[in-house]
Parts: sequence; structure tokens; C-alpha cells
Amino acid sequence: TQAGVATKVEENYVGITGEYSRDVSQSTRASVRFTLVDSATRAIKWADTISYSAAGNKVSAAMEEFQDKIVADIAETVSPAKVIAVQNGRIIINRGTGIATEGQTYDIYSLGEALIDPDTGESLGATEEKVATIKIDEIKAKVAYGSVVTGKADAIAKGSVARIAKPAKAEAPKKAPGKKAAPKSDQKIDEG
Repeated sequence: TQAGVATKVEENYVGITGEYSRDVSQSTRASVRFTLVDSATRAIKWADTISYSAAGNKVSAAMEEFQDKIVADIAETVSPAKVIAVQNGRIIINRGTGIATEGQTYDIYSLGEALIDPDTGESLGATEEKVATIKIDEIKAKVAYGSVVTGKADAIAKGSVARIAKPAKAEAPKKAPGKKAAPKSDQKIDEG
């Protein structure tokens, strides 16, 4: 884990006028590497590195962001959200108050063939196929109810994995083709 705040001080003095100015700015950079280890087998189940940078002194914000990401990632790795029922076109997942939020979207994946490491015999999970996306519209203490946004409810089975949908990337605006500027020249032409 590394964290630091850089402070930049810029001082300007104009001798002729006697004016003086001082600008102070700070920036925060932090990174953390973490590993999830099975205590019984000492096998590494998952590892990741997170980086953070922002203007200002934001070490506390960086640590809070790291904590939220690590907790969410470990929960997703150890016990991902699952569909526990499909009733009247509504999808019920095992995430309730404090975990799921209204308006949040989840991608739903059906599980396929088990994946087994041929060298170690370790289970690596199963193949997954995205079958739908749901939007959470009601939250209870231990479960959340969602409606299908894309896909079909009948393609979703009990036990399907529900992963928080990543926000769609906004496309960068395309630049309109502009007029080419005439080449500039420092050459002076005597027109006299």
C-alpha cells in the first residue's frame, strides 16, 4: 500500500511593481494491492491492485474508496449475488437493504459447464452466458426485486448469477471535419 500527498507551492514576485503572489496546490495518489487467500489450502483465490488520484488532500477519500471496492470485490468473489426466484416476471436476488440500491442494474448470467483446472483439479467456476439485465425497483431486508430491462424473464433460472452491471461507456464526441488552415510562413514578401 502506498499513499501520498504532493504539495506544490508557486511563488511569483515582480520586482518593478513589488507584487507578490503565492499559489498552493495539492494532489493525492494512492495504490493498494490485496490478495484473497483460502486459509485452509493457502491457495490464492483472487488478487487485484487499485489506484487512486485526485486533486487536493484526499487520502481519507482514497482509503474509503479502496475499502468499498475491496469489500464489494471479495463479496462478489466469495458469494456472488444469485437469482433466488422468478415470480410474475419479477426477478428476486439475494441482496437486500444496504447492499442493493433502487435503480441499480444487474446483468444476469446462466451457468453452464463446470470449469476444472486440469493440473490441480481445482474448480474454477463455470461458464457463464449473459441472458438478461434487470433494474432493481424494490428492496427488502434480505432480497431485492428487479424488472427485466433487456432479455427475457423466462431465460432466467433460479441460481443464475447476478453481477452489478458496469456503466455503459460514453462515446467520445466525434470531431467534425474542419477546414484546413493555410500553411503559415515567416517569410516576408515585398509587394512594393
